[in-house]
Amino acid sequence: MSRYFKLVCTHEIPDWYRQEFLAGRVRFGWSGPGCDLREIKRKEWTTWSDYQRVTWTYTKFLVERIKPGDRVVIQTEQPIERFFIAEVIQPGYEYAPGDLDDFNHLLHARPLTQSPIPINSSAITAALKHDLSKRGHYYEIYPEESIRELDALVELVAVDKVNFARIRTDADTLDHTWRDTKRDIIKAISRKWPGKDFERFCEMLLRRIEYIEVTERCDRGKGWDLLVRIINPLTRTILLDDVPVQCKNYTGNVTELTPYK
Repeated sequence: MSRYFKLVCTHEIPDWYRQEFLAGRVRFGWSGPGCDLREIKRKEWTTWSDYQRVTWTYTKFLVERIKPGDRVVIQTEQPIERFFIAEVIQPGYEYAPGDLDDFNHLLHARPLTQSPIPINSSAITAALKHDLSKRGHYYEIYPEESIRELDALVELVAVDKVNFARIRTDADTLDHTWRDTKRDIIKAISRKWPGKDFERFCEMLLRRIEYIEVTERCDRGKGWDLLVRIINPLTRTILLDDVPVQCKNYTGNVTELTPYK
């Protein structure tokens, strides 16, 4: 799983910042002349200037936390409306050109998004928006679900299979909630009812469903684990009988349609 850091980089000339980003340079503030973090770190702290102390306090994470291979989410305006994503590459941190009034800090990075992603797009869940909108000039994004969403987002952008034009609605959030809930339920069932226990779980589940009767649970070597009867809810007569059910606690794509004996 990737590591993501959120950076707030609000430059007075957004077009310049975007050009730098697309050229593989993620720039960060608190970085006037004479504030190369590598040089500051090598010096005795009692010799630091007041500005170097402030710079180190707010930007030391660039050399102490973020490493090549990490990914960064870049916010270029306040409040957040759009964001970029990039992956840090070697050599990581650099201080260049060194004589700008600000934004001399930079991370060498490979842009993973060429255009800014709208934070209110339907492709962005409300939960991810929340995790990208927290206070602070930088922070690591810890929630695993948001990390998975960002990874999936990067993959979709890479193959141009995502549309950011539509605005997120409550219906989208409800769909995401239902999808995540189903995934969590499936994960819990798979973990708590392994192997043959899964057959007993399926039997108990089917017995709780109205108009379905489990007539037999027995391995006869014919590829099924249960036989069920389906009752017509109107006439209360047998609609289908001796319906075979095979139960497999399995993770992955199903490619074989023939029951295993």
